[in-house]
Amino acid sequence: MIGKSLRPIIEVGIFPGCKALIDTGAVIPVWTAAESMLEVLEGVRATGWRGTFGGFGGPCEGNIYEITLDFDGLYYIDLPILASRMQNTPWHIILPATLFDHMIYTIDNIRRMAIFEVPDNQLVRHLKYHDKDGSLHIFSQETPYQESA
Repeated sequence: MIGKSLRPIIEVGIFPGCKALIDTGAVIPVWTAAESMLEVLEGVRATGWRGTFGGFGGPCEGNIYEITLDFDGLYYIDLPILASRMQNTPWHIILPATLFDHMIYTIDNIRRMAIFEVPDNQLVRHLKYHDKDGSLHIFSQETPYQESA
């Protein structure tokens, strides 16, 4: 964890010094820094889609990107993230706790560290959002995702 923040803010491997807030109430990863920073990063792909979600005191919307995230040896392939600028935050991205489904994670405020254990040894994970019949469905590493014919 970073500094003396009371929030669980950690460094992630998107770029050196990139900070992420782990949010237990979030469902969608949200890039909160300037979208221009995201667009120039290696491995980031604009999907051409826009998304809307509720949170942060009201509805927000933004462009959807995909990025491969190396999270200290845990890989998220083509992770969809929504870019929605937030002013004056000490993080670049919000990572929802749903990313750590089927894992054990501990926020150790005394030693100022986050600990992630992967009991299923699945180090490559996929998180997909699929709009089916007007509902949002999240497909994680344990849920096979199949395109409908």
